[in-house]
Amino acid sequence: MPQKGKHSQAAKQRWRRLDLADPQIIPSTVTQQTAQPETPPPAPSFWTKTDAITPSQSPAQKMAKLQIPLLATPSCSRSKAEQENVDSETEDVAEVEVTRLPRWSTPHSANSSAYPIWQGLLSSSDDVKSPLQYFKEFFSEDILEVIVQQSNLYAMQCDTNKPLNLNIRELEQFLGPVVYMSVFGLPSTRVYWNKACRVSQVADTMTLNRWEAIKKSLHFSNNEERQEENDDPLHKIRPLVTHLTSKLTSIPMGRVVQPPELADVGASGNVVLRLAQPIPKQENYKLFFDNWFTSVPLVLTLAQHGIQCTGTVRGNRLPGVNLMCDAELKRAGCGSFEEKIAMVGETTLHIVKWYDNRSVTLLSDYTGAYPVTEFDRWDRKQKVIIKVPCPAVVKDYNKNMGGVIRSKKWYHWLVFHFLDMIIVTAWLLYRRDCEGTGMGKKEHMKVYAFKSYIAEALCKSGKSLERKKGRPSSTIAGQCEEKRRKGPAAPIPVRDVRLDATAHWMIMAEKKGR
Repeated sequence: MPQKGKHSQAAKQRWRRLDLADPQIIPSTVTQQTAQPETPPPAPSFWTKTDAITPSQSPAQKMAKLQIPLLATPSCSRSKAEQENVDSETEDVAEVEVTRLPRWSTPHSANSSAYPIWQGLLSSSDDVKSPLQYFKEFFSEDILEVIVQQSNLYAMQCDTNKPLNLNIRELEQFLGPVVYMSVFGLPSTRVYWNKACRVSQVADTMTLNRWEAIKKSLHFSNNEERQEENDDPLHKIRPLVTHLTSKLTSIPMGRVVQPPELADVGASGNVVLRLAQPIPKQENYKLFFDNWFTSVPLVLTLAQHGIQCTGTVRGNRLPGVNLMCDAELKRAGCGSFEEKIAMVGETTLHIVKWYDNRSVTLLSDYTGAYPVTEFDRWDRKQKVIIKVPCPAVVKDYNKNMGGVIRSKKWYHWLVFHFLDMIIVTAWLLYRRDCEGTGMGKKEHMKVYAFKSYIAEALCKSGKSLERKKGRPSSTIAGQCEEKRRKGPAAPIPVRDVRLDATAHWMIMAEKKGR
């Protein structure tokens, strides 16, 4: 008669360590086990603790490593009764799904498999539209009407005695100089109206005071309807984001070709790798980013290219790292921190969790917590200035990331970025239609010419740019100067301006010219 629980006890004592690099472990297939072993063998930790300003006993030291028991394989020589007994005894043991590995073989020919052909379809176009028409497919009349209503409402909320009185045509004249500014790229917006560096395309469209008044009151949603419970970080521009997202997702997607030289480190990390391509390799350039992008695979990939990096990181992107909780760091005092390091190949990874007003975790491959510096901080409870320890990685991050702190009008930067992004997208659609109609590449409009066309059309299309009436000069010198001044010939306006049927009436002259 077999001993009861013999095979079950043997099955429970077979343990293996949950390795971070083991691709065979599937956490979703592990079920809760009812019987735990008495003394599981300890497993070495991947991360090593270097220093911490903590209490004497850290909860990270008390946590046991996760172990997963494996089922004992039943022998074929057992009897039927013995096998049923074993099955009944092992029902409470955790079940682990083991995936079957594929069988690999050597191909007989190098051309055994053909390259898959993209079978998607793009919307065909028999005609190439004007740049303004491509632009207005995204910034249509309905979203411009929303911007006009919300901007006028915000101006009245600020000061009822100073209404903005904005309309759609004037809003387009406001956006026209914004597009021109992305083409010329002067250091300040007021420089375009400056006498020394005056840009006529911008200054002749709208006065500086009016342009700044519209920019000050530019709004996209009602602040009074903001819900505090479910706060949206993009509540100020949510209608614009929703509108542009629906327009962009409706564009048929063509064949996507990823650069083969770039590694796949996740959606957010891939953005960093693409933007970091122009950075010279193996010259120890430093790159800084926030927790939306930071991950261990991204840092290791950049380290292989000789690019050092530092960034704030989220806790769920640090598998196997046991850091102190916020409550313990808060009890330790303002400026407390904990650091852990790990060696991955030739790269040393530093993780520092620092507590000031709240906790922040940083990941770096070239600097850690030391040397620790101090800075002055006003203590509200003690009513005195205290010294707060600051790790080296925090100081370096704040020094180089200070330029991206959100300003009071942060949504203006996003809106202007969206405007430039939509113009580039419209240009790509224009090129797609040009290729569909068989137009040669030399006939395609360049992106700067495409931008200039849209800017001029926004400033002039459907608008009357008549000069303000005033008393002409009555002096003889002024009349002679006006007669002598001819100036260069006026350039031919773009097609959308010439055919807008606005301000093109003939002027009857009393004197007949030669």
